[in-house]
Amino acid sequence: MRCFLGDESSRRIGEIMERNKKRNPLLFGVSAVEALRTFLEILERKIEGILPVGLSGLAVVCVEEEVLRSVNKESLELRFEEVERMLGNDKGPGVVVNLGDLKALAGDGVGIDGLKYLVGKLGRLLEEHGGKLWLIGAAATYDVFLKILNKFPSIQKEWDLEILPITSLKLSMGGSYPRNAEVCVEWLTFMQFPPLLCSDVTVKIIHLYDPVIHGGGSFFQQS
Repeated sequence: MRCFLGDESSRRIGEIMERNKKRNPLLFGVSAVEALRTFLEILERKIEGILPVGLSGLAVVCVEEEVLRSVNKESLELRFEEVERMLGNDKGPGVVVNLGDLKALAGDGVGIDGLKYLVGKLGRLLEEHGGKLWLIGAAATYDVFLKILNKFPSIQKEWDLEILPITSLKLSMGGSYPRNAEVCVEWLTFMQFPPLLCSDVTVKIIHLYDPVIHGGGSFFQQS
């Protein structure tokens, strides 16, 4: 039995990326890294019916390895040259730069010169190619982003970021429910994060699926 919480998160990521402003999602929560992985898989496999049609064919350039290596400037330069070549080809809707797990950027061992280069270069690329370039990253806790903000207070504006909290909980069912019934609960709440950084309302999404009795279904409860 599969729970499609990742698909729902990917839809919300797609909605953010279609905006004119605050169009670069940073995912936070215990399932943020998993949600990012699912989103990238949907792009790679070209799975239809989840992301907006306008994002179909997006290319992905991952810089996570370069960031993990203490923000290696030389390697990043090669990656950004690749990004600019892809943008210049004018094929598809554009390019997504995947920052991966942001904890690498928040670490004390990260070279400040390399980090300054990363922040500045991405800011300039977004200014030049804002309509065809996106950023995306993830972190398990909000503390990670706070550490980055302490180093670069204007990064949220420069990178045109939108904070997307993602927390999922999968519950097992007992009692009269069949063994193959599942309830998947995803709490999306800005109560965990400063409200000025998150525009989402508090939403509880419950997916209740049983192919025999219920035939699948979902309902939304706002709080």
